[in-house]
Amino acid sequence: MSVVPDPVHLATGVLMERYRQDLQAASATLRELAEGSGQQVHRYAAVLVTTPPDPAGDTTAAREPAVIRRAVEFIDSNAHRSIDLAEIAEASLIGARGLQASFRKHRDQTPLGYLREVRMQRAHRDLLAADPAAGDTVAEIAARWGFAHPGRFSVSYREAFGVSPGVTLRH
Repeated sequence: MSVVPDPVHLATGVLMERYRQDLQAASATLRELAEGSGQQVHRYAAVLVTTPPDPAGDTTAAREPAVIRRAVEFIDSNAHRSIDLAEIAEASLIGARGLQASFRKHRDQTPLGYLREVRMQRAHRDLLAADPAAGDTVAEIAARWGFAHPGRFSVSYREAFGVSPGVTLRH
């Protein structure tokens, strides 16, 4: 009989190895990520360690330089926090200017542009899942993802999704 490993232990181990963190820091990171996603730690860790590879077989990311892959991974894992270019560059093991140049060359955007895109997608996901009857608001969801100005968020959201965030919230 095989023993199923605890996903929290697996996810913590991955964070320790990947970000060279000690057990306490990796555990705190996992809690922050779970909290940022609105899930319990165990459930978040289970999804994190059991998500299969992209079924479309997209190898674009595999062809990108390691610097870009590290930056994307850091941004994806930390979009719920207030992060800046210096932090992204540090996690990518490159200087800020080098990271920006690599992003422009390989992704035709900046690292902070990618961060805004990730946050917008997550705000969209949260708006779709929100319940206005329970008090969920566009402003609260926008702020959760680092959009401090609801008016600017609404304009950017409409450009990205073709409808206002209020319409998405009500559906």
